[in-house]
Amino acid sequence: MHWKLKARIQSAVALLPNRLSYPLYYQLQRQFGGMRPQRIDPTSRMQVGIDACRRIVAAGGSPCGATFFEVGTGWRLNLPLACWLLGAQKVITVDLNRYLRTELVREDLAYVRSHRDAIAALFEEGLSDYFDRQRFDKLLRLDVSDAKSFCRAIGVEYMAPADAADTKLPSRCVDYHVSCNVLEHIPRAVLLNILIEANRVVRPTGLLVHQVDHSDHFAHNDPSISRVNFLRYTDRQWDSWANNRYAYVNRLREDDYVQLFEQAEQAIHLADSNVDTQVADVLKDGMRLDDRFGNKSVDILSRLDTLFVTSPAKAGARAEA
Repeated sequence: MHWKLKARIQSAVALLPNRLSYPLYYQLQRQFGGMRPQRIDPTSRMQVGIDACRRIVAAGGSPCGATFFEVGTGWRLNLPLACWLLGAQKVITVDLNRYLRTELVREDLAYVRSHRDAIAALFEEGLSDYFDRQRFDKLLRLDVSDAKSFCRAIGVEYMAPADAADTKLPSRCVDYHVSCNVLEHIPRAVLLNILIEANRVVRPTGLLVHQVDHSDHFAHNDPSISRVNFLRYTDRQWDSWANNRYAYVNRLREDDYVQLFEQAEQAIHLADSNVDTQVADVLKDGMRLDDRFGNKSVDILSRLDTLFVTSPAKAGARAEA
């Protein structure tokens, strides 16, 4: 589907009252989008959870017995599920919208059952000491009658609608603050508040591990445009296409996130990314950019996926004192 047609559909659906908008958008996604039954594959989001735990272990931490906090649950539970299978005691997952759907959780679990050996191998690769086989066997036997009971069974506390910038949680109650391709959908000012709140709830020994997708999300389904097509437009122009609940992206680049973490007084331990060579070639060929991005290097603009690992700097200083 051409991205402009998709943008118009999303904008129109977003204008409807919530009681009509959310169910309609869900059905459109089920019929034509990324949630079609034939496209069910929970492994990509599980892999982000595995990668987050791998970074935690590499930093000297452990997922075993830990409390995780996920920003942006979305429609499914695969990142919290990955953390649970690697030993997490509890995963608190929050979302502004109550998107979680029992039928999607049920379909994901059916996929895990039919690909059990491949899924087990995914977890054992590099993290065999943490992969809990007993929990995995329990997962394969679970009956997903509803998402709420499934959450209880895997140690997940689902909070929605809830605000990650104002969690109401006790201070220093979270070990690891994580997300998968969520931060790019949040305005910069709100992101700063989320990070400041993370400074409060994350323990002095804790970490933040966030996977960010910097690409033009319309390019995921429209091969006629580059993965940085949206960098052509002014903020006003882009808002006319994508400033709605289903399409919003902040268009922050990797260096903008670095500045944001520093502004939140967090120590940056890792910003793991690679240059997309095809995007770099498009930019070098003279692709027109909005002034907002014109002073950034091709190297920065070509980094489309980053895994950030940070910690609250002040908390770290207290821990060392």
